[in-house]
Amino acid sequence: MSADPVSAYGSIVTSDSCASPGAASTVEFSTIDGPITAELSACGYAPGQDVLVEYLRTDPQQVRLAGTGTQESSTLRRLLPIGVLFFGLVAAGALVVLATQPSGRRHATPGASSSEAVGEPESTAEEVPAGTWLVTEHGPEHEDRTATELLPGATPAESDGRVLPS
Repeated sequence: MSADPVSAYGSIVTSDSCASPGAASTVEFSTIDGPITAELSACGYAPGQDVLVEYLRTDPQQVRLAGTGTQESSTLRRLLPIGVLFFGLVAAGALVVLATQPSGRRHATPGASSSEAVGEPESTAEEVPAGTWLVTEHGPEHEDRTATELLPGATPAESDGRVLPS
């Protein structure tokens, strides 16, 4: 059906069950030229039920339920799905970036010490000899560094200059 349909109230004369293939209904409505009876592509209505229909002014036999036609697509209707897709991809990319960033802090499980949280054996004061440097930085980027390099402000008299294990 083309644009510029005419709306009218109609009454269902007969209606097929929706279980039937090709089910249709017969509707009667009034036009300027008089009453019209036409076939409507709809099913499951009760005889005598009122419906709002649209028909072509030039051909009243072409009838449909009102509001079931296609509308002209506006720019917003065409661009809205593209915008939603774009922002969805941006959000997914941000999540991937956040998920691949190294965590700046490890969280301990309730009741666990900080050394248990990072998978190190818990140490006690008896295991660490007096005067030992305690260095908490570990990893390959800290290998072959002396205590003086790792602890700014330490004087050579405080350190024997040995390389600390990583």
